Amino acid sequence: MRMIVHAGFHKSGTTSVQMMLRSNRALIESEFSIYMRGRIRAICEAARAWSIRREPLEMSLYQFELADWMAGLDRDDTRPTLISAEDLAGHMPGRHRLLRYDAAPALLATWAEIAQEMFPGIALDFCFSTREAGPWMRSAHAQNIRATRSVETRDAFTARMAATTDLTADAEAVRDSLPEGAMLHHWRLEDHANGPLGPLDPLLDLVGASQQMRRAIQPEPPSNKSLPPHKLEELRQLNARDIPRADLHDLKRTVMLRQDE
Repeated sequence: MRMIVHAGFHKSGTTSVQMMLRSNRALIESEFSIYMRGRIRAICEAARAWSIRREPLEMSLYQFELADWMAGLDRDDTRPTLISAEDLAGHMPGRHRLLRYDAAPALLATWAEIAQEMFPGIALDFCFSTREAGPWMRSAHAQNIRATRSVETRDAFTARMAATTDLTADAEAVRDSLPEGAMLHHWRLEDHANGPLGPLDPLLDLVGASQQMRRAIQPEPPSNKSLPPHKLEELRQLNARDIPRADLHDLKRTVMLRQDE
């Protein structure tokens, strides 16, 4: 059995990867069994919870969800299992007092240990896409403004995160945590953004997708693109107002969808 776990990182092309996997699912599943967040939601939520609280109970729940999901895998399916979900590395840094992906080593080492126990001899590959610190912090800040009530300016966010934002170092820390027999791979978004399939290309290289399948995959336009600065500032100002959550959501949606001159 072979299992490939694409575990992040957030804001490094993962949404574009998953959109292409989803829109080409029938084609790709001729060679691989695909799992994304919707099919492993309980594992993702448990991983995020442990990354925030670091309590033994949260780790026990994560271990339970992992083992329960793995027990349901079809052992007669000869296709490699491909998982892509950035929450498997924990909650995105920048919120909940998280300054880096320092939960990822324990989370993915635990995944490897359970997989090796349940599937002796498994070929296990973990992989990450990374991104330069500056663009990553800009994108993470914009995500916070869009998705939460954060009123933090980009300059303040950058000052708070700059000393710890090093996704390559975070990936290498995962490598150091993995048990023997599990491999870690990582690549830079900047090196693949302009390839035929963008950030999906290096993942297909790793899993060994056939050239026939790769030629047939329909690319998707870049997703989760950041809003222009003036719209982000409008959202930040809305976040500062005492507005019920549902109303705030509607107002922010209007700003994001508005066609500016």
